[in-house]
Amino acid sequence: MANTTEIVCTRCSRSGHYARDCTFLSFFTSGQSAADRKVKAAKKNAELAARKAEKEAEKERSAAEWKAETEKWAKKEAEWAARQAEKNSKAAKRELDVQSTADSEASTIASITVDEKEIEKMVDKDQKVQRLVKKLRDIEKLEGCSGLDKLQIAKLARKEEVALQLDTERGLAKVRAKNELRQRRAKEAAERKKKAKEEAEAEAKKKAEEEQEQARKAAEEKKRELEEAARQKAKAETEARAEEAAKKLKQKKAEAEALAKATEQKEKEVAEAEEAHKEALKNLTAVQDAVNLATAATTNATQTGCSEGGHTCGDQASS
Repeated sequence: MANTTEIVCTRCSRSGHYARDCTFLSFFTSGQSAADRKVKAAKKNAELAARKAEKEAEKERSAAEWKAETEKWAKKEAEWAARQAEKNSKAAKRELDVQSTADSEASTIASITVDEKEIEKMVDKDQKVQRLVKKLRDIEKLEGCSGLDKLQIAKLARKEEVALQLDTERGLAKVRAKNELRQRRAKEAAERKKKAKEEAEAEAKKKAEEEQEQARKAAEEKKRELEEAARQKAKAETEARAEEAAKKLKQKKAEAEALAKATEQKEKEVAEAEEAHKEALKNLTAVQDAVNLATAATTNATQTGCSEGGHTCGDQASS
C-alpha cells in the first residue's frame, strides 16, 4: 500500500493547496467585501481618533484647571504676603510712632522748667530726708554734752557719714522731685492740649453742624422756591387752559347760535315751501277740475252733435 501525503491548507483547512496559494480569505474577512472592510476600518479609525481627541481635550482641560488652580493659589499667596507685609509695616510704624511719642514726651518733660523753691519744699517733705535730718540733729545735740556713753560716742562718730547720706538723699530727692514736677507739668500741659484739641474739635463740629444746618435751610428754601415756581407755572398753565377753554366754549356757543339761526331760517323756508307747495297743489286741483269740466262739456257737446246728425260716434269711427 502506497503512502500518499495529502496537502492541507493551514489557513482554511482545505485540502489541495498550500497556505501561500490560498484564495479563501473568509477565514480573515468573515465573508465581508473589501468595501465593507474599508468602511469598518474607517469607522474604527474615526472612533480611535475621537477617543484620542477626547483624551487630549480631557488632558488640556485638566492642565487648564491645574493652571487656574495654581494661579489661584499663587494669587492667594501673593495677597497673604502683601497682607503680612502691610501688617509688619503697620507694626513697625506703630512701634516707631510709640518710640517717637515716648521720645517726644521725654524731650518735652526734659524741656519743662521747674521752680527751684517748689523743688526744695518737696525735698524737705521727703521722708528719708526728714529721717536723716532728725538723725543729724540728734547727733549735733550730743556735741555739746559731756559724759557720753559708748553708744552716744559711736553715734557722734557717724556724724560725717550721716551728713554724707543726707546730702546724697537730698540729691536723689531733688532729682525725684524734679522728675515728678516735670511729669506733673507735662501731664497738665497734655491735659490742656487735649482740652484745647477737644474744644477745637467741638468748635469744628459745631461749625460743621451750623454749616450743615445752613446748607439744609438753603436747600429747603431752594426747594420751596422751586415748589412755588412750579405752583405758579401750574397755575398759569391752568389759567391759560381755562381761558382757552372759555374761548373755545364761547366760539362753540356762537357757532351753535349761528347754527340755530340757520336751522330756524331753514325751517322757515321749508314751511314757506310747504305752503307754496300746498297752494300749487290747490291751484293744480282747481285747474284739473276745470279741465275735467271742460272735457266733460266737450264730450257732451260731441255726443249731442252726433245724435243730431243721425249716426253715432262709433259708426263714424268704423267708416
